[in-house]
Amino acid sequence: MARLALALLAALPLACRSNELDPELRQFATTSTFAPGAAIPRGPSFAWFPTSGLRPDPSIDTRKIEALLREAIIEALEARGWRHTGAASAQLFIGYGGALNTNVHTDELAQRYELSGGWTPASSTEHRAGTLVVDIADRRTRRAMWRGSVEGLVSPELPDEKRRERAKLAVAALFQTLP
Repeated sequence: MARLALALLAALPLACRSNELDPELRQFATTSTFAPGAAIPRGPSFAWFPTSGLRPDPSIDTRKIEALLREAIIEALEARGWRHTGAASAQLFIGYGGALNTNVHTDELAQRYELSGGWTPASSTEHRAGTLVVDIADRRTRRAMWRGSVEGLVSPELPDEKRRERAKLAVAALFQTLP
């Protein structure tokens, strides 16, 4: 018993260190919240909400930025043991939205995904331009489970490779708040 207690105490600093935010990720402001009573299963399968996406903007090629975001989200979730699959076999739906040059309200996203509940009026927020909002919901019930947002994501002026790097870092920062 004493050995077990000693081993647990020795491992404590390692556990604490693994929860610290990577200094490179601190440049992004993130928020997240769980819907009351929500429990995300371990290693779930996921698919996209069919209505995920950025608000169209004629001054920016949003399709190119969306491809970067989807790639970064899939990579980050698969690194956590999640499996990207088709909608029919997924346990969870992942939705993302935002606007690059205008503010976006989370109520708009919840309506777009046709969520059946999970959020309270207090969880309704307006996000500044350039914020990515990611929602996770149960695929069968469409009940919201988790929402996270990250500011300062992608600048349209950046070259493609820098934009890709920045998207990956921002999504990694966002998902550090996901259990």
